[in-house]
Amino acid sequence: FKFNPITDSTIVAVNDLPTYGVDTSVFGGAVYAFNEKIYLVPRAHTHIVEFDPLTATWKNVGINLGSSVGKFAKGSLLPNGKILITPLSDNRLILFDPFDYSIQVVANLTGYYGSVLNSKGDVILTPLEATATKIYVYKSGISLNSSDCVFPSNLADLPTSNYNKYFNKF
Repeated sequence: FKFNPITDSTIVAVNDLPTYGVDTSVFGGAVYAFNEKIYLVPRAHTHIVEFDPLTATWKNVGINLGSSVGKFAKGSLLPNGKILITPLSDNRLILFDPFDYSIQVVANLTGYYGSVLNSKGDVILTPLEATATKIYVYKSGISLNSSDCVFPSNLADLPTSNYNKYFNKF
C-alpha cells in the first residue's frame, strides 16, 4: 500500500503481493532501506522479500531461512544501511545487507518481538516470550556520528557521504 499523510487522504494498493502458499502471518514487519526499497521480514515465508515501489515488483532475496511459522518478528535499519532481523521462534539474530543480500548470524537467541535503534546506533531487542528473560542490546559499533554511517550527521557533508556513494542522489 502507498500512503502519504501530507498529500493523500486514502490508502491505495500499488500491486498485489504474490501468494506465498501459507495462510498465517506470512510477514512480521517491514523496513524501508536507504536504497528506497522495502524489505519484508519473514514470519512464515522462507525468504526476506524485497519490494521496489518504483516498479511495484516483489522478489525473494538472500538465503532460504526455513519454512517454520513465526521465525522472525521485526527489523531495524542500522546507520550503515544494514537491517537487523529480530528472532521470534527462530534462534538466529541476523544481519541482512540490502546492498548484496548477504545474511550473517550475529547471535543465537529467541523469543523477541521488537527492536528499536537508539542514537548510539545500538538496537534494543524487546522480549515477548518467557524464553527471552533479558533485554538485549546489539552493539552495531556504528554511531550516528560515525564515518561508517550511510547518512552523515552533518548534512553539509551529504555530497561526499556513503549515502551519496551508494545512491548518487546529490
